[in-house]
Amino acid sequence: MKKLFILALCLTVQSIVEGRPVMQDGPDAAGPNADIFVSQQAEHSRVWSKVVSRTNQVGKVFTTTNQAYIELATGMSYWNAGQLVDSVESLRIVADGASGTQTRYTVHFMGNANTAGGAVTVNTADNKTFNSRVYGLSYWDGSTGANVLIGSLQDSQGQLVGNNQIVYANAFTGCNASIEYIYRKAGLEQDIILQSQLPSPNSLGLNNDSTRLQVLTEFFAPPVPQKTTVQRNGVPDDALLDFGDTKIGIGQAFVTQGQGQPIPLSQGTVSKHWTQLDNRDFLIEEIPWSVVSNAIQNLPLHASAAPPAGTAIKNTASLQPLLPTNVASTIQSGPVQLALSSPAKHGVVVLPQLKMDFSAIWVSTNPDRKT
Repeated sequence: MKKLFILALCLTVQSIVEGRPVMQDGPDAAGPNADIFVSQQAEHSRVWSKVVSRTNQVGKVFTTTNQAYIELATGMSYWNAGQLVDSVESLRIVADGASGTQTRYTVHFMGNANTAGGAVTVNTADNKTFNSRVYGLSYWDGSTGANVLIGSLQDSQGQLVGNNQIVYANAFTGCNASIEYIYRKAGLEQDIILQSQLPSPNSLGLNNDSTRLQVLTEFFAPPVPQKTTVQRNGVPDDALLDFGDTKIGIGQAFVTQGQGQPIPLSQGTVSKHWTQLDNRDFLIEEIPWSVVSNAIQNLPLHASAAPPAGTAIKNTASLQPLLPTNVASTIQSGPVQLALSSPAKHGVVVLPQLKMDFSAIWVSTNPDRKT
């Protein structure tokens, strides 16, 4: 996904500088009497120039303006009242949740993750609207086509962590897991944080070797994407979803400890499917159970680690048997709360999902994490 954005930025720069050579020096290489300033600005780039004054042998002063370097960053600026201004990764608490409005896209989070019609609303630079909410966690057995719901969304009060993160703690029934959103200049990231063990597929009547862990996110009246579909390990994968300004690309699972750099997990490429279930729009993202099983085995046990009472094997051809009919809460949404601390992440990033350039499952090795 990063490669796609790098290509887009290069094309943007070419259109800005209109073929003029790009100097490789920066402000420190400008020499004496040099003033560095932004001579051109776009949504994904800035052209920095320098004014250099030199005196010749007869004492005459010459002033020249040269391009010093081009700064690239996805979404570094946005249009506000007809002018390009610097983007700011900052959320503010509002009456019914939290909002971010100082980037190329705007985002609004409801105070309750389990809000009818979607807990998250994104408005993009090309005037498209995405209303969504995480719907649940499930297993899907590729050998039989059967699935089992292991975690459905429940009421969860959002917390603002730092300046640009919203966390809905304990957001699912059936497992201890949270939903985290990170508001960035380049796009919105949605993460699912596992904080307890999950029941094994075998315990639910599925095959461990052929079962995949899935995250279902429902979108309400979304734009229709252009899909690039490939075969990955014999399973169709909508590798790129192109909505225009917004794209959802290939995800990768990671191992991480604390605030250290994440390490890609072996065979951790995430597959996804943009599909309709019972005439409703879903993004389904999945990874083999075998990839994540070792990572979560040291997490605390949860009551759902044993087969849930009344669990039955279902079929994904219809959403109705997979998930309960009445998921959304009728509780009025209020503002998000301000978190008192910013907890460190530990564990495995299993599903970097949605990246607008939007989600991930983090497996936490810190059972005491509250947000």
